[in-house]
Amino acid sequence: MAVDTQAAFGRIPLDQIDAADVTADVSELRQSIEQNGLINPIVVRSKTDGRFEVVAGHHRLAAVKGIEGATTIEAQVRDADPATHVVLATVENMHRRTLGPIEEARQYDVLRREHGLSQEDIARRVGRSHPHVSKRLSLLRLPDHVQGQVGDELSIGAAEELVKLHTAPEVLAVAHTAILRGTPVDAAVNGGLARIDRENRIASAVDRLRTEHGREPWEGVLGKNGWRVVSEDPQPDELYWPSTRPDAEDFRWGIADDATFFQVTTEPLAHMNDSDPQVAESAAKLVSLFSQGTVDQPAKAVSSTEAAEIRQKAERAHWKQMKRVDEGREAHLTKRVRGAAAKPADVLDFVSQAFLDVLPKSVYDTVMARANVARVERTNGFGEMWDLPSYLAGRGTWVKLAYGAALQVRENEVDEAIRQKIRLAHGDQADRFLRYFQELERTGYSLSQEEAELANMEADASPPDDDPVDQ
Repeated sequence: MAVDTQAAFGRIPLDQIDAADVTADVSELRQSIEQNGLINPIVVRSKTDGRFEVVAGHHRLAAVKGIEGATTIEAQVRDADPATHVVLATVENMHRRTLGPIEEARQYDVLRREHGLSQEDIARRVGRSHPHVSKRLSLLRLPDHVQGQVGDELSIGAAEELVKLHTAPEVLAVAHTAILRGTPVDAAVNGGLARIDRENRIASAVDRLRTEHGREPWEGVLGKNGWRVVSEDPQPDELYWPSTRPDAEDFRWGIADDATFFQVTTEPLAHMNDSDPQVAESAAKLVSLFSQGTVDQPAKAVSSTEAAEIRQKAERAHWKQMKRVDEGREAHLTKRVRGAAAKPADVLDFVSQAFLDVLPKSVYDTVMARANVARVERTNGFGEMWDLPSYLAGRGTWVKLAYGAALQVRENEVDEAIRQKIRLAHGDQADRFLRYFQELERTGYSLSQEEAELANMEADASPPDDDPVDQ
């Protein structure tokens, strides 16, 4: 459709209009415009610098400038060029708030591409700041489906941050999805920027490796397809190699995440008989799961696939050996338990200590306090500890501690049932409560109605006696 270059109507920013000063009182006109709006637009002409000059309507312009919050005015532009038509349409739609951020950006893009306006020119002519125009135009770097969400599912601020990732579409897509799922914008975008930086540094390292060393980067997995080569202090999973010696044929160059180079050996078996004893020793550690070879059949280099099969076979053998060890220990434990009744004194200390060691700290401290174990200062001077060695010098002390621990474990279980408002326990829990309350009754304690109900027992109203265990 042809553009009428003779006249155009639209809203123009007040600060872009040049006009002679008005000395007349325009207060009544201002009130009329505030109540009824501007009935007739002013008439202006375009200037070569992109500004406008008033032809008719000086008083109306002065009145509108006096209205608080007014920033634009309806105007008819004489001899308007195509760019002015676009500018006026853009300002009009922004004033009416019918332009979304992407539509606004596309209008600016038309002025930039089709009419040759710079961002500074666009900002000046539409009455926006240069950073505002620049940020809006940057939104057009986003993928189309992301642009369609700006202002709705995706805030304008989040979209402007995502633009930072526009050079890496895959990274931008990950960050975009993360933001929609609730990840903070700065975390998603900064993570993407870090990934881009890492990938760029690795790509640069690959180029250096190719140009400076004439090598392709090794893409295996350390410990699976190859082992790191070092020139000093090798670990069990590293091959020692003197820095003065040339690389071996099986050496490859890898690139770490921080874009540094490292060397790997893909055939450690080939170095087990090296003339350098340190090389041979480190190679032997690397292939400790492999066949070491004999004088008649020395070890030979194998492929990575063969090496993996050897490792898997050795691992299966290792677990079979561990299973035999477990079975032997289990048989010994069974024998010890079955013979423990013959010499209970030999195992009482171990049983009691092991039982106490697995108690929660709160239960442990309660048992120590009830048994009247003394507290002494720790040997390192930091705090106090229970003086078990002195306490255990007495007779029957292990029995008392174990008995106290058993009572407290059951007491904790009862307390938890009461907190959960359980009135009648069932199954194993009811059996444990029954044994506990029977023990309390045996030692002279009278159950309350609530306690008896937990184990489906009958309450005893007799007063409690002193516990005979403590006598």
